[in-house]
Amino acid sequence: MKAIVVSAVLLLADMIPASATDVYPDSVLCEAYGTVQYKGKAPSIVDFVTCLQDSEEHPEFFGDFYDAWQRHLRGRSPGPHERLTVDRRHGYVFYECRYPDDEQDVRGCMEYCFWNCADGKHKIVAQSVYFLYDGEASPGQYDGVQFFLYDNDTHVMKHLLAEGLGIDLSWGVTWDYNDDNTVTLYDLDASQPRLMSRADFDQWLVKRPYAVYRLPRQGKDIAVTIYVGGRQEQRRLVWGGWKFAVAR
Repeated sequence: MKAIVVSAVLLLADMIPASATDVYPDSVLCEAYGTVQYKGKAPSIVDFVTCLQDSEEHPEFFGDFYDAWQRHLRGRSPGPHERLTVDRRHGYVFYECRYPDDEQDVRGCMEYCFWNCADGKHKIVAQSVYFLYDGEASPGQYDGVQFFLYDNDTHVMKHLLAEGLGIDLSWGVTWDYNDDNTVTLYDLDASQPRLMSRADFDQWLVKRPYAVYRLPRQGKDIAVTIYVGGRQEQRRLVWGGWKFAVAR
């Protein structure tokens, strides 16, 4: 029995990566994004967001959030068209800015959260941006999700490509241009490609597939809504300690 237990432990040790460098090679990591400043034993979501805000430019919607965040750090309330939720306990931040429009209710949304890695020495920080028009998501130039790898020892945060976490941001939606002026489209189900005329494809491309990533305030899963071909597909990104797995 003892030999069986020892063998099982050794097998488990072989399955667990020795360090983050084994899981996230340099090919999926960018240069240092910033050094997180904090007080106490460990940084909070506030410290992560502050580091990211101090390390990037702030065009348009990002500028609105930056101003709201600076007001929050000074103990002031959000503006009249803004809503800011800072949940230190669960490591979550939500920001919403409503933009006056005579025809539509337009709201820009930004979320932050983080996960602890399996080695206890690193964290993954996420930022998600999406826009709602009359409550319906619609693609824009700022939409999407970004990830960052934080090192507990160095306090440095690096941009981590989604593919390094097992996430395909295209969701498998690809296409091939054919010689006869048609396009073969591989939708979410690549086993059933669709043949389209170039004109039909150009119209489809205007409403290209896109995804909205809603980060967890509680729990660990990211809820993903994929808009493609006039329909919606739901997925979950399940955190596994190092990477995410896709579930329906």
